[in-house]
Amino acid sequence: MELSQADFESIIADDSKRIVGDIVWRRTRSHIPAFELSASIQSDFYSELRVAAWHRPDNSRLTLTLLYRNLRIAGLDYGPNVAHTNRDGSRLVGAHFHVWDAEAGSAEAQSPVQFTAGPRQIDQTWRQFCAELRIVHLGDLVLPGDGP
Repeated sequence: MELSQADFESIIADDSKRIVGDIVWRRTRSHIPAFELSASIQSDFYSELRVAAWHRPDNSRLTLTLLYRNLRIAGLDYGPNVAHTNRDGSRLVGAHFHVWDAEAGSAEAQSPVQFTAGPRQIDQTWRQFCAELRIVHLGDLVLPGDGP
C-alpha cells in the first residue's frame, strides 16, 4: 500500500481521532514475559486506524505504534538497548520516534525522542504518545499486571 507524505500529515493533523473505552494490556502467549494491546481509533475522516503496543517489563522495552491499514505510520520505541537501522543505513541507538517517510515507504526512525516519561512510566508515556499524534483517549489505560 502506498501512502503519500501529504496523506500521512493529514492523518496526524486530524484532531477527530479518538479511542473510546478502556484499553487493557494482555499477556502475550509467547514464552517471553510480555504484554500487548490493540485498540481501534475512530475518526471523522479516516477508517482503518488503530494503535498497537508491546511491553517487556523485564528489560523495560516499550513499543507504541499508530497503524493505518495495518501499515506502521508512526511509533515510539523505548528501552535501554533499543536500536533501529533505517533503510538508508543510518542507525539509531536508544529511544526513538518513527514517522512516515513516503520516499522510503516506511516509518523511519528519528532521534532524539522528545518524550519526558520513561519506558517504566507507561501511563505518562501513553498520554504523551497520544498527544503527539493528536489522539484523544476517552477511557483508561489498564496497566500491565492490573488487568486480566
